[in-house]
Amino acid sequence: MIYWKKELAIEKQLGLKREYAATLSSLGILNRQIGRLDTAITYLSKSLELEKKFVPQNEIYIANIYHQIGIAYIEKLEHNLALENLNESLRLHKKHKENISSYEFGKLYNSFAICYARKNDFEKSLSYHEKALKFRKDSTLEQASTYQNMAISYINLNKLKLGIDLLEKAIEINIKFWGKAHLIIGDLYGNLGSAYGKKGSHKIAISYFQKAIEIKEKALREGRYTDIANEYFGLALSNEKLGYTDKCFEYLQKALYANSNNFSDTLNLNSYPSFSNNIDKNLTIQIANSKGIFFLQKYEEENNKADLHSAYKAYLYCDTVIEKLRKTVTSQKDKLEIGKNAFAVYENAIKTCFVLYKLTKEVEYSQKAFYFSEKNRARVLTEELTDLKVKKTGNIPDSLLKKEYKLKIDISNCQNLIHSAKTNDDLATIDSLQFAASREFDKLQTQIRESYPSYYKLFKIPVVSTQKLQTILDNKTAILEYFVGDNSVYSMLIAKNKIELFMQKKDPHFDEKINTYRQLIYSFSHEIQLFARKSHEVYNMIFKPIENHLKNIEHLIIIPDGILNIMPFESLVFKMPAREPEDYAELDYLIQNMQISNHYSATLYVENKLQKKQNFEYEFTGFAMQFSGDSGIVYEKKYREYVGKMSAMPDDDYQPLRETSRTIKKIAEIYDRNQRNNYRFTGQNATEQNFRKMKSSRIFQLSTHSFPNNMFPDKSYIAFEKPNAVTNDNNDGKLYFHEIYNMKLHADLMIIHSCMSGLGHIQRGEGVLSLPRAFVHAGIPNIIYTPWEIMEKNLKETLILFHENVISGDSYNLSLYKAKLRAIKNKLYPGQWAGLLLIEN
Repeated sequence: MIYWKKELAIEKQLGLKREYAATLSSLGILNRQIGRLDTAITYLSKSLELEKKFVPQNEIYIANIYHQIGIAYIEKLEHNLALENLNESLRLHKKHKENISSYEFGKLYNSFAICYARKNDFEKSLSYHEKALKFRKDSTLEQASTYQNMAISYINLNKLKLGIDLLEKAIEINIKFWGKAHLIIGDLYGNLGSAYGKKGSHKIAISYFQKAIEIKEKALREGRYTDIANEYFGLALSNEKLGYTDKCFEYLQKALYANSNNFSDTLNLNSYPSFSNNIDKNLTIQIANSKGIFFLQKYEEENNKADLHSAYKAYLYCDTVIEKLRKTVTSQKDKLEIGKNAFAVYENAIKTCFVLYKLTKEVEYSQKAFYFSEKNRARVLTEELTDLKVKKTGNIPDSLLKKEYKLKIDISNCQNLIHSAKTNDDLATIDSLQFAASREFDKLQTQIRESYPSYYKLFKIPVVSTQKLQTILDNKTAILEYFVGDNSVYSMLIAKNKIELFMQKKDPHFDEKINTYRQLIYSFSHEIQLFARKSHEVYNMIFKPIENHLKNIEHLIIIPDGILNIMPFESLVFKMPAREPEDYAELDYLIQNMQISNHYSATLYVENKLQKKQNFEYEFTGFAMQFSGDSGIVYEKKYREYVGKMSAMPDDDYQPLRETSRTIKKIAEIYDRNQRNNYRFTGQNATEQNFRKMKSSRIFQLSTHSFPNNMFPDKSYIAFEKPNAVTNDNNDGKLYFHEIYNMKLHADLMIIHSCMSGLGHIQRGEGVLSLPRAFVHAGIPNIIYTPWEIMEKNLKETLILFHENVISGDSYNLSLYKAKLRAIKNKLYPGQWAGLLLIEN
């Protein structure tokens, strides 16, 4: 390393730019190999910049640098950034395929496979391994390496025989080349241990782990570096399954020791290495999480409170590592992945706090249960909104903020072009442009962090405490936060003067019962008794334990989780009718007891609650799309296919909407009568371009079609009228999720009056990646949306009543509450009023 740096200094002094770039690349690879990943990426990125500047025609060399950067990002756990770099490398490899060896292609496909395996997408990993094998026909050792990696994917897919067979094949090949004591054989024995452990053959697993450790410990004594933590971790898990608890904890502590630098405490089970000393951060979290699980089990068996406190300490440590890991990651997709992987940790942490609170009644544990729940709740959205706020106050030059915004728009435009790409060549070109814009964006973020310390000092991702929450709540308002785990449902009620915790065993048909209840609402079932029974079942499942703790509460703010995000609480039947009802108005709904609204997290609720009130140019702006497309069976068939897959509509020939203009007109008349500024766009004027021009309105209402995309949330969109000619500024009549995300909207309420506007991919640890989320990011704090398909006329009356209440001075929540009560009184189906959900601050 020292000699490389000396060489670098000499080359810089002599102005040897090509040689200087090559040495930077070598230093990058060396730093990656010793685990200094940020330094490695810095060196490689500088090398790449120089190569592109001075020798742009040397694209083969540039492709290899992208590959090395991709590998560094894999090891840094930024898998989506890794894939972007690997894809750029692959594009250049294919462009110069006549001059690139099969060996290089094999290596690149192997890196793709490893990256997908790290993302837990094992099927895709296997597909890339198959590609790699085609380029590795001439190298038996390279084939053996691929067999080993394929085996790991098969094991994770529970295809254990296939995995074990491939591992044995790889062992046979490697023993012929290296003998029985080589480190590669140690790795393979460790993999076999994992396979047999997953199979339940724990004694065989232990024997393989011990063989692996014997080989690896000999290498360590000889001064050779090797990873041995996974083998200790495997030994711990198998010993626990065999009932050897003390050995399990001994090996867990040894695993922590082996997975860290400058940490040697293998005796104190409550001792943990610092974050900076951890080698594989994900493995550290897995080990500490396992310690927490086993300490909690030990407490349940032996009733020793010390074990419960040890479990608690394990989860405090896990949380510290997760939070610091989040800060090292820059890509939104990678941050979402961290949240998803952290879900199980926070479920176990919450359970531990619940047990401790029940045992001790100490308020610290109820507060910490809520804290852990919030840490797994819309964290990426919270971080992004914090970033936007801090950049306004961090003394960052306006020129840089404008440049940042332009790059966001460039990236968004590329995403639009990807949607409409006609050929693979077009797609490759657009991918390359998006990749370049994304890297420029990353460089700018680094510049802001390094050059403006006031930004970095201010940038702290908040987590609201229960104490802070209680100072904001009035005596008649409470927050109910859910955490839906794999085995239990946790709910936390925070009111002005109390905190209550509830834990229920999760019903084995939890999702099925909720989906049945939802379906009965939006299908307008005439079986009132069936609806009442199914609705009451869900009420008992998630709300019954809480009902006696809501005395004097008039407004309940629910922070849902999982499938609860797309379920209306208001139409839950809290009491079964004494006789068979003749109409829906006879049922006792939860909304008749209190106002209910939703939010992404208590933290965001508080952050938005503290924002200053704004002034707006218009009080109301309505868009009524009417469309003139195929209104018959053809559209219905296409739409049914779309709903089944929830991926993408085949085209934009939408079904006509005949009621929207009348609805918007009646609403506008309410504002006219009260001399409030309003504007409406109907028919051919209801275009995306006109929406983009409307910068300031207290309330926006979009009455249209919307199309969520569960597979690719960025491709979810709201439909506007087709423009007469598609301009080059992306006014194509489809306002995509990613476009909304990057907008700056000056409004207080967005009403998305369209089918399924609140649906989307339910991301564990984050919530629903849906259109309302995009509008919150764009600056609108209050959203009304729909969680299912709606008939345009069915919500018309409720919406008109809502606006009448708003104009009289009621809050959004009270306005919607009164409108829904009127709808119930008027004997409307629940689907005609419960299909409007509100996120309100």
